[in-house]
Amino acid sequence: MAARPPTVIPGPSPLRWLLATGLLSLAGLAAPPVFDGDPTSPVESPEGKAVLSWSWPEAAAGAAATFEVQQSTDPAFAPARVIYEGPDQATVVTGLPEGAYYYRVRAVAGSAPSTDWSAVATVNVVYPGRRTVGWLMALGSVVFLATVTAVGAGHRSAAKGGTGS
Repeated sequence: MAARPPTVIPGPSPLRWLLATGLLSLAGLAAPPVFDGDPTSPVESPEGKAVLSWSWPEAAAGAAATFEVQQSTDPAFAPARVIYEGPDQATVVTGLPEGAYYYRVRAVAGSAPSTDWSAVATVNVVYPGRRTVGWLMALGSVVFLATVTAVGAGHRSAAKGGTGS
């Protein structure tokens, strides 16, 4: 008797079905995403932005997921707000006022429960002080005046028919 080929049932895989119905969760089975760099070391940002990127080994293995990133000014994430949801493994947050910001990320596979939250990454936004800004403005003014003087002297010299040297 000839061997029968295996029966293939069309539709989603049993694993996807278990995840979609909630009978199986990514929590505890799949490791959470990991922020690039050292999330235990706060990052200083003098520009008011947070550049976040992360990796998730299961994504490299072909697991389909979207990522959810939360931001909070409280390390306990009370309250927290979602700042990114999507398939990319990076995002940029701009326009942040001075202060400490805490971020965490997790993977979500469809309607299945998500992975645990990642370790928390901290970004400290610290703008230059007024004294530093004052010195930079003064230096910029000196450079501007020197440029205007040099251009004016060159123009007068050219108008008199000089060579400018």
